[in-house]
Amino acid sequence: MVDKKVYDTIYINGDSYSALDGHLFSKLGDHKVYSDFLKNMCPDIKIINAAMSGSNNARIFRKSTEDLLTMSEKTFAVIGFSFTERQELWYTGNNPSRMCSKTNTHDFPINSDLIDKLKFDTSIYYFYEQETNKDFNDPDIKNMITNKHQSSTKNMTDFIFNLVQFAGFLKSNNIDYLLFRAAREEDMEDLNWDFIKSTNAWKCIQQDSGILDLDFSIPNFAADNNFSVTDTGHMYEDGHFAFAKYLKHYV
Repeated sequence: MVDKKVYDTIYINGDSYSALDGHLFSKLGDHKVYSDFLKNMCPDIKIINAAMSGSNNARIFRKSTEDLLTMSEKTFAVIGFSFTERQELWYTGNNPSRMCSKTNTHDFPINSDLIDKLKFDTSIYYFYEQETNKDFNDPDIKNMITNKHQSSTKNMTDFIFNLVQFAGFLKSNNIDYLLFRAAREEDMEDLNWDFIKSTNAWKCIQQDSGILDLDFSIPNFAADNNFSVTDTGHMYEDGHFAFAKYLKHYV
């Protein structure tokens, strides 16, 4: 248990369901999230929250790996993954779309050339909205849309295989973990589950006690425990407090 000081650090990463702004307020600190409550519950343990609203899973895997490779103390990783349909695009043009204008400078070394050259998209469907609703005609972005658009079954399959590899990385570095899908995707029944469940990767995550069932999500957790959420499924403080208690018991 965490309160027995098994761990020196709890490392958290994810999207808006875990981020400090909670996808609700513009100022950090206006809205407490589960990492804030974990700090109060575990005062002797350092809590690091690297979650960022709008994150896709590529960013979550990358940032978590980069950060955790630097940690020498005993660490427990709590990673809440985002929608599998969110596909990251790296753009170096001069005419970025509405959702391709933010440089994630804190994800890379401060002296990296990437800081000034790369911009990141959070989700592929924003580009479609940009293309269809506005006079936006950038051939580079159109090319990236064409090359990155994938089926939902492929996106989920890729996520599961990446999850297995990430869990293996954590184990090899003696990092305990709880991995879960924070976001709830509404089209799960449309996936080719017969194919997905035939893979050894699927069987692997079913046997891993550190990976929650793929049906788990923050909106489902709130619904199962009768907590109100926003129209995007984000919890209020009472839900985050309950989730912190759930995490503390789990680890």
